Amino acid sequence: MIISKQSAQAGGSLKIQRREGGSFLFESSGADGGTGTYLYPGLERAIRGEFRKGRLISGRYGKVTGAR
Repeated sequence: MIISKQSAQAGGSLKIQRREGGSFLFESSGADGGTGTYLYPGLERAIRGEFRKGRLISGRYGKVTGAR
């Protein structure tokens, strides 16, 4: 799983939240809904999927392999 700021959809917005315990939530939203990546503390594992108002709707768990 590669995390990229290009993940934000064209015409949408990217919101980054630092969460309790050292985790992060990156949410991008556009006309067709929102996607996001939740980074666990340690920044080696993540869930990427659909988020609404900071809550995970559906997603896939993976290991972070890079960032750009």
